[in-house]
Amino acid sequence: MRTLRTIAWTVLAGISLGVAGAIAIIHSGIYNVAADLPHHPVEYWALYKAREHSVARRSRELLPPDDFMAEHRLVRGAVIYEEACALCHLRPGLADTGFRRGLLPTPPDLTRWGRDPGETFWMVKHGVRMTGMPAWGRTYLDDDLWSVVAFLQRLPSLQEEEYLGMLAAGKTNPPEPAPAGSEISAARAGER
Repeated sequence: MRTLRTIAWTVLAGISLGVAGAIAIIHSGIYNVAADLPHHPVEYWALYKAREHSVARRSRELLPPDDFMAEHRLVRGAVIYEEACALCHLRPGLADTGFRRGLLPTPPDLTRWGRDPGETFWMVKHGVRMTGMPAWGRTYLDDDLWSVVAFLQRLPSLQEEEYLGMLAAGKTNPPEPAPAGSEISAARAGER
């Protein structure tokens, strides 16, 4: 019994020292939060693993709509991608941007994307903390986001001319109106 008590107090003391040390590091300013310095390999590993497991767990039940790869959806996805994603994630004919170079971690080049549609939808809708990836579910309807996901499935095979052709076709395909009074409709009203 005495041994269990000693172990419990030792564990509690270790946790307390760890928390106190973390608080001291946070308040001391020793940890450099500059975005122009790369993450420490352990920090990068922890963020990567946390993101991968979190997204996989939360996206298990997400299935694309029946018309997932329909042409109208791909065109709509291209238009949204151009207005909301290409600056960070590139597009055919755009090799890099100054904005993208200033982000840490560097956003993935989605012209080479190949992820599960459910996982992609979840990340596009909810964003990813500590990466600069916004939660687009506050701006776009789920149907619009599925269009982006469908487009991302097609993007790696597109040439610049095809991409520009999709954008031109999308000029005749304006977004569906969002429900009145929603955050989405308020955001869209502010765009006009």
